[in-house]
Amino acid sequence: MNQKIISRIAPTPSGFLHAGNVYNFLLTYLFTRAFDGILHLRIDDYDLPRYRRQYVENIFRVLDMLGVDFDGGPGGVGEFEAEFSSKFRLGAYKNALKKLEQKGVCYACECSHSMKNSFKNGIYTRVCADKNLKFKKNETAMRLSTIDGAQINVRQNLINFDALGCDSCGEARMAGGLWSNAQKAQDGTANGLKNLTNLRGFGGGKPGDKKFNLNAVENPKKCILNSANSDGLNLTDEAAFETEKFAQTQSVNLAQNLGDFVVWKKDDTPAYNLASLVDDEILGVNLLVRGEDLLACSAAQKYMAQMLGYVFENANFIHHGLLVQSGKKLSKSSRAPAVNVADGAKIHYKFAALKLGLDASKCDTLSNLLEMFKEKFGR
Repeated sequence: MNQKIISRIAPTPSGFLHAGNVYNFLLTYLFTRAFDGILHLRIDDYDLPRYRRQYVENIFRVLDMLGVDFDGGPGGVGEFEAEFSSKFRLGAYKNALKKLEQKGVCYACECSHSMKNSFKNGIYTRVCADKNLKFKKNETAMRLSTIDGAQINVRQNLINFDALGCDSCGEARMAGGLWSNAQKAQDGTANGLKNLTNLRGFGGGKPGDKKFNLNAVENPKKCILNSANSDGLNLTDEAAFETEKFAQTQSVNLAQNLGDFVVWKKDDTPAYNLASLVDDEILGVNLLVRGEDLLACSAAQKYMAQMLGYVFENANFIHHGLLVQSGKKLSKSSRAPAVNVADGAKIHYKFAALKLGLDASKCDTLSNLLEMFKEKFGR
């Protein structure tokens, strides 16, 4: 029996959401709902020093604008902070690290990027691999050894979801979530965007100085998201979503592309690749939709999953193209203009439709976008 598709929307509360985040949210929603899957909201507050409550408020505002519902996860900022923050799962992350250490595949590292000869072309040169150092907060990090020449196959099976290979996850995992110690499973009841009307009264959740002023998109050959304060985001049909490649498997040489990567940071907190993997395993995630810049991360997480004996080893991936502005990908670190919620969701639906090769003129609502998507990609 094939397993039900389980995916997640997993924004980081380290800045205000931009158009690239919205594009990813919509793709994840479409690929999950079109195949009657389960969709979780997971807010990845792994970088606690950068956490700001207003960023979480912004996440809920944008999801509310889009009308994207989900089946598990926090229904608001207060619930997230009280029950769903990653700090409640620190024990699970530590257990995963301990298991990796017991397998002898980790080592402590005192190097930094500023140290001479520690990195070559961005890849760590294994200076500390044989030093037998111990982890010490603020002095060492923990790295996972990667095998030279090993090819990690990242499956991207969009066309035939029936080929999903996870076969040991039960109904409890599918309906489950990320629970704190006091939290109980909610009997599969959707707890998505409840009471979001109250979010509009919160203070301090306004995006930064730059906002996209989104114009209607009707031209199937070109899609432009304009900002009043910056160059337009200009995407032509040459940047369209390439569906045919998602029936293929991409092979990643992890040692060459990422090297021995950090799984536990010097500040005694888990690195993204480890924390996200553990959380995905808890949720039973078997389909990830993420940007193509995270292909190496997908390979790293699959590699770790094999070592930890996680079902996630069999997960499928969809790596979509990135949105680019002035030659640079949209990202919070590059201060990409924030989504202007006041502009509404229609422009984002049409933008996603054009990227997917759908008739944008018929995709002015989320339900219409989903129906058009099902016609093209559904079973």
